[in-house]
Amino acid sequence: MNSKLTISVIVIILIVVTGGFYVMNMNKTVTTATPADTNQPTNAPISESVVPSAMATKEITIEAGEFKFAPSAITVKKGEKVKLTFKNTGKFPHDYVIADLNVATKVINPGEVDMIEFTPDKTGEFTFICGVGNHEEQGMTGTLTVE
Repeated sequence: MNSKLTISVIVIILIVVTGGFYVMNMNKTVTTATPADTNQPTNAPISESVVPSAMATKEITIEAGEFKFAPSAITVKKGEKVKLTFKNTGKFPHDYVIADLNVATKVINPGEVDMIEFTPDKTGEFTFICGVGNHEEQGMTGTLTVE
């Protein structure tokens, strides 16, 4: 009975690995050089790789002080994954909230850092705020532009 279970587990693993390999390679195209192509020079270095924008991650660091964000204006692309590092450089707890995109960090204390990732799915200008107390009213706001 134990050997049947082991064989079943191995078969399931092989099916999952094979399926994963198929899914990862289903959009790749193969091109073959014709004899006329073999002597043509290329302008692009061989080591250069192109990463599709959907796969790229934009890394942004925002510092929160009294009562401002630095930077207070950010621009990203629709569908681009954003990795945001939020640092509290102030003397009071702060957070980072974009209500229209359902994005928010934890409230962090002075000297702490929180990291979040999100992918904007719509274009426009979105206000980000510190949602702690009356920090927004004291000017702790900024703008995220999604192109």
